[in-house]
Amino acid sequence: IGEDGVSMKELTAYTATSAFHYGRAFDVFRSKSGGKKRRVFFNFASGFLAPAFQFYRKMDVFGLISMLIMLLPFGFAAFFPSFFSTSGAYYLLNAYSLATFIVLSAFGDYFYYLHAVKSIKKFRLSFKGDTLSDEYFEALAEKGKPSVLRAIVGILLLMLLTSSILWLSGSFTNPSDLLGIFA
Repeated sequence: IGEDGVSMKELTAYTATSAFHYGRAFDVFRSKSGGKKRRVFFNFASGFLAPAFQFYRKMDVFGLISMLIMLLPFGFAAFFPSFFSTSGAYYLLNAYSLATFIVLSAFGDYFYYLHAVKSIKKFRLSFKGDTLSDEYFEALAEKGKPSVLRAIVGILLLMLLTSSILWLSGSFTNPSDLLGIFA
């Protein structure tokens, strides 16, 4: 058991489908190099596929936060389009998007590590039975197994919020205009 209060076997069981990647990442987070813990381990899926990736990994709160971070400049551009008519604002928006991608890619695995440790500790307290048994690790793997359904719901929520921003900003006067590409 590490300083975080969970064993590597528990972390590996919890990550289920990506034990190799997360095993390396979690090992980096648990070790101290130069007396300091590292928090950076690049996972481009965490940034490129946000917020669906966060929902897929059952990090709902972080998924909502990343969704709001991503929607902030979009909402600003929808409600204040004249501000983005200048090239400086356009470059600022691109820099913000790039910074968001880099931060989510660099720290996404660390946030998942924190989420996994918290979930494992909570699950361990609620588990009825021996926490060293095969049943415990199978149940833990089931608990940590990624959810495609959550990712789909996250994408649909992002689409709904994006459409709502466009509609509320006056970009669409009729809700059926949102489906104009199919007409």
